[in-house]
Amino acid sequence: DDSGDKPAKKKATTTSTTAAPAGDEPSTTAAPAAAAAAAAGSGDAATTVPPTTAPAETTTTAPPRPPLPLQPIYRLFAADHLYSKSNSEGVPGAGYHLEGEAFKTLTEQIDGSQILERCLASGHHFVSTDEHCEGQTHDGVFQNLGYILVAQQPNVRALYRCSSADLHDWILTLNEGECAAAGFSAAGLMGYVPTDGYSGPP
Repeated sequence: DDSGDKPAKKKATTTSTTAAPAGDEPSTTAAPAAAAAAAAGSGDAATTVPPTTAPAETTTTAPPRPPLPLQPIYRLFAADHLYSKSNSEGVPGAGYHLEGEAFKTLTEQIDGSQILERCLASGHHFVSTDEHCEGQTHDGVFQNLGYILVAQQPNVRALYRCSSADLHDWILTLNEGECAAAGFSAAGLMGYVPTDGYSGPP
């Protein structure tokens, strides 16, 4: 018997590979799409970011400045008008009587101010903004009556000067019409005097 000398023949095994249908091929976009769908259906509310609002600008207002110190100037009359820091100068010794407070001046010089000088011309009093008294003579211890403003601004009033050659007299007044009413020359503007509450130029 020859069967024992020959190797046995192996039965061929056939492995069948079945191709997946074209429609079953894995999709490269399926996973992201599924994740998006899951997120959309999870019920979590979307987070809303409120718009950014710029902080409101703050305006700093400077505190009001305190009023500057003022000096009352008094008007007295005898043979002429006398303007003084004292309401009793020449009373009664020189025969002057007080007519009242004429205006106020600054006690110290500031920007935009000029001096008010009391002067004498042939023995008669007058007031000037010229520190040299317009070529005449300074008058006594009250020669400096303070300072007035050069320009119009809040809390000031115009100061006028007029004169009478016949009477050798000068008037300072806040009322421009007073000069004509007294028969004096046309009023000339000397400057501006501060009123109560004046705190300096703007």
